[in-house]
Amino acid sequence: MGFKDTGLLAHISYSADDAKLGYKLAKRIPVEENKPEAERGSYLHPDAFGQPEERRIRYALYPELMHRQKEMRARQIEQLRQRVQGMNQ
Repeated sequence: MGFKDTGLLAHISYSADDAKLGYKLAKRIPVEENKPEAERGSYLHPDAFGQPEERRIRYALYPELMHRQKEMRARQIEQLRQRVQGMNQ
């Protein structure tokens, strides 16, 4: 026995676009959300907006940690400079 064509499929129209629309409606993502007060004025990528690194959102959320990291980076850069100067002498 094979498949019997009942003609029902000829009346059904379903495309990949219909499936995408159903998914999009079920999983809606808000286009824009208001930031919490503590995060306002900060950016995910401040350099894209011509802002300094200190305006990065991590600085707003973890100020002590970011301050320590900045100090540590400055110390590391100074140590590298001293090594390079020592190699050039």
